[in-house]
Amino acid sequence: MPNLEERVTVLEQQVQMLEPDRLRSDINEAQDFIAELRAQDAGEISLRTEYTIANTKARLPTAGVFNGAEAWCSDGRKVGEGASSGTGVPVYFDESGGVWMSYRTDAEVTV
Repeated sequence: MPNLEERVTVLEQQVQMLEPDRLRSDINEAQDFIAELRAQDAGEISLRTEYTIANTKARLPTAGVFNGAEAWCSDGRKVGEGASSGTGVPVYFDESGGVWMSYRTDAEVTV
């Protein structure tokens, strides 16, 4: 599996191949995402109105997070993955329960 810098390089190359006039907002979004990945790699959590990026479930915030906020839980388990062997899943925040939910199962993300 490529490391973060290799993935960032691939994303940057893909961004450069886009048609800037037609896809300017996509390019800006991709560049913002690359910056978020670099912040994540530096061990920071970046809070934005659209989504949160976090390394692990333990680092996902629960205070001040709006309902429906999205994140990537890097140790979250996909269906069929064993305990402590999660490879990561996209999640959303359920304000009523105060927990991060897996999109795949609509249940609290497990690690």
